[in-house]
Amino acid sequence: MATIAAMRIHATDEVFVRATRADVHAYLADPGGYGAWWPGARSRGSRAGAWLELAAALPGRPHRLHLAVTGERRDLGVAFRVRGDVIGKAEWYYLDEPDGARVTWLIDATATTRRVRRWLAAHRAAVRRGQRALKDLLESGRPVGADPDPTLLARQDAAIAQFEAGVERYLRRRR
Repeated sequence: MATIAAMRIHATDEVFVRATRADVHAYLADPGGYGAWWPGARSRGSRAGAWLELAAALPGRPHRLHLAVTGERRDLGVAFRVRGDVIGKAEWYYLDEPDGARVTWLIDATATTRRVRRWLAAHRAAVRRGQRALKDLLESGRPVGADPDPTLLARQDAAIAQFEAGVERYLRRRR
């Protein structure tokens, strides 16, 4: 029987969402709930994380990933240990933008499947479907080009002021 050579994959996909990081985090911190809002995804919790099945864009079986949370930075991101079709790590992380948050999926793993490039292309397409669904869910049908929700801007102004105060305290201690 021939062995399959392991191949390293590294990919990122991101989307801009007119929502706060806290709103984003509420959906992404629990991989067991992804199936409730992510098209083509089924998820079920396990003792050590959650199994996620993503419908492949190409004919064939769904992608199977077990996501075990290894770190959580409240309102900043969630890191996972991944096993299943690939073995490695993945992370959601969120960065503030003036009118919302940039949501990024990062996967860094080793694949042992025969068609790695095809698998990765289908995986990234499935992730982008999930990101678009999250965006639609959190933006609640807000028309393109509409002003951001005033409460979003107020929360971000408060977060910016808190960050700037922290930087000022740090600089005073260094002087």
